[in-house]
Amino acid sequence: MKNQRIFNLEQVACFSEQAATVTPVIETEDSSIAVWGIQPQQIVQPHSHPNGQDTWVMLKGTLTYYSGNSHNQILRQGDVAIAAKN
Repeated sequence: MKNQRIFNLEQVACFSEQAATVTPVIETEDSSIAVWGIQPQQIVQPHSHPNGQDTWVMLKGTLTYYSGNSHNQILRQGDVAIAAKN
């Protein structure tokens, strides 16, 4: 899969009734990409990325994105949210 360059994220995403699910797509020495499958009312716990930025691309649906310091906004299909390193 390391040489693969095109991925259909809707086909990669895994969903669970129990909790939001992260599925790694690809990891290299320069970056990593993962896709989250999140059902209504599920939460991704707050966390940081000490080795690089975190980028969220909404494929469909809406999501309340908490960006820290009690700030949040709604992400919708087609939105991209970028969190800086750490």
